[in-house]
Amino acid sequence: PGRKQIFRRRNLDGIVQGDRLGLMTEMTSVAASLPGQSASEFPLEELPLLKQVMKNGQRVSEPETPETIAQRTRQSVNTLPMAVRSIQHPRELSVQPSKALQALTQQTQHRIQTHTLMGDRA
Repeated sequence: PGRKQIFRRRNLDGIVQGDRLGLMTEMTSVAASLPGQSASEFPLEELPLLKQVMKNGQRVSEPETPETIAQRTRQSVNTLPMAVRSIQHPRELSVQPSKALQALTQQTQHRIQTHTLMGDRA
């Protein structure tokens, strides 16, 4: 449920450590940490990946040139760990749902179950 955003977690060297799927309204975390590690042991920054390109059926900015897209893609791939970029047996990049998204999902499931039970009684 809800509008989503992907937050890319990178260490201080700029290497991607994983992604966090969250709600569009969530803020990025400059001191995020992986589960089981404190932020001081493994400091990370998060950057939102999704950008609005359309609003009410209209573009909100000029389209990127193919050269710009290619350059951005090259830079993005270069920040992935080598194990993820490996051709043979690549490691998966972890994607963690945010606490806010998990809470909204549970609330929505509860509403659906309640609505379904109420409908069964009618």
